[in-house]
Amino acid sequence: MENQIAIEKQLIDKLINENLEKIFGFAVKRTEDSSEAEDLMQDILLEVYKSYMKIKYYEGKDALLGWLWTVARYTYYKWLGRKNKNSVTYIEGIGTEKLKLQANIDEKIIKDEEYNFLRREISLLSKSYREVVVSYYVHDKKFSEIAEEMDIAVTTVKWRLHEAKRMLKERMEKVKNYTERTYSPGKLSVITEGTFISPYSGFYLKNQVKSLLRQNILLYAANKTVSIEDISLELGVPRVYLEEDIEALVSEDVLKKVSNDKYRTNFLILSKESQKAIIPLLKELAEAVAKNIIEILKKYDLKYAQPKRNFKEFMWIIFPEILSDFFEGQAICNEMSMRPHGNKWCMLGFEEGEILKGVQREYTTSKYPVIGLLEVVNCEQNSNEKIISEKEGKFYIKVVGNNVNVNILSKDEEEIAYRLLNKKIIKKQGEILSSNVTVFSKEEYIKLNKEIEAIKNMMDVNLFKRLWKNMLNELYKASKIIGKKEVQEGACTLFNILHEYAIEYLKNNKLISIPKDENEFMDNIYFVIEGIGEDE
Repeated sequence: MENQIAIEKQLIDKLINENLEKIFGFAVKRTEDSSEAEDLMQDILLEVYKSYMKIKYYEGKDALLGWLWTVARYTYYKWLGRKNKNSVTYIEGIGTEKLKLQANIDEKIIKDEEYNFLRREISLLSKSYREVVVSYYVHDKKFSEIAEEMDIAVTTVKWRLHEAKRMLKERMEKVKNYTERTYSPGKLSVITEGTFISPYSGFYLKNQVKSLLRQNILLYAANKTVSIEDISLELGVPRVYLEEDIEALVSEDVLKKVSNDKYRTNFLILSKESQKAIIPLLKELAEAVAKNIIEILKKYDLKYAQPKRNFKEFMWIIFPEILSDFFEGQAICNEMSMRPHGNKWCMLGFEEGEILKGVQREYTTSKYPVIGLLEVVNCEQNSNEKIISEKEGKFYIKVVGNNVNVNILSKDEEEIAYRLLNKKIIKKQGEILSSNVTVFSKEEYIKLNKEIEAIKNMMDVNLFKRLWKNMLNELYKASKIIGKKEVQEGACTLFNILHEYAIEYLKNNKLISIPKDENEFMDNIYFVIEGIGEDE
């Protein structure tokens, strides 16, 4: 990320000017006609300007230059396809010592491209056919040798070679154009919801779809059933390099094998267009629920022990708790599907992640029975890591009970204090360390939850369900091959986004405090400590 540079039109203009002669030379070399070369060059420049807007960042000059020539080659293949749409490029002589390409257009123009296409088409063959072709033509092995190595009959080797030649002929009859996805890949973001058995987690699941290749496999298979060959052609990646990733996605149940060689994405992915329709509905729902809660809180007399913060600061705690409790209480989601590793989860994907911009956090809960500490924190993190370790927790409890003087700390405690200060769990005022987080005793926390339950029961459930139904209907429209149950499961993950939109509404209407100094207090986090009395 540190090497990423924002891309701007001025930068593209400079790149074009610096390489204009080379682009024209590229066109002349492939057309050998100045008039056609100018047309091709104009096509290349147009495609460059059309596609650069889809790229937000690049990593260094070499990467940008490589992108330019990828676009140039892609445009040439399109131009060549249009020019020769009525021509037939064919291969004959497969079965002799060399692969001889013959075409009814100037071989000098397309010689290199044809050889590249042929290599690419061989890479697209399934493993059984590919191995025979490579063994016979590249390694010059006899039929008997290939049969022995592959443990098949010689007649099977000959048949596979014959079939491979037939498929190659068919594919080489037309020039294969690279798709836009080969040089301008899409990006996929996902959110998950469910029960994960350690060490497997939602974090691990997200990591399985982190690579750009896997993201584009899932995006391409999102609304149609495709073969590995289809994916290979769409992404411009040889089949041999796709097979392992596809197998891994199937094993994690995010990609579904429909038939012998057909696949589809096994969760709902919202396109950029679908997200534009969903965002207003999410915000409407979040705003309606937020207004409902605020209206109740204004009339409701909170009787539990108040923390040492003003009410707007305290809203950071009680509001998310009410929301979370209310959402969980709604029978919106059916039982989640059983997944690999004994887990139950659902997932929702977003092309380019438009909805997720600014939404970085999820609600998680971790328990520390050894130190009597229950942590509730509103942030996204690796579930294998905790925001506060056991040693840090024990020291933190000491700080909460006594407001520790920094001058009496041991060397080990100084290191722990330094880490907690960096995490903003504690703060330093003069020589004294104190908590920077709201703390409840166990008794206070029990009272708090009773109040939350009462408030939740006063909320307008019908309003929520009506708006939720509108959103579900929009999600159904976005899905072409995903079933109704899968859509409903994916919709449950939107609760995390609803939390964020509701908090955003409170901020915009100054119903929740926004600290001027980021160190002023820790929002969205609190601790419940057993053994801390209400008077302490």
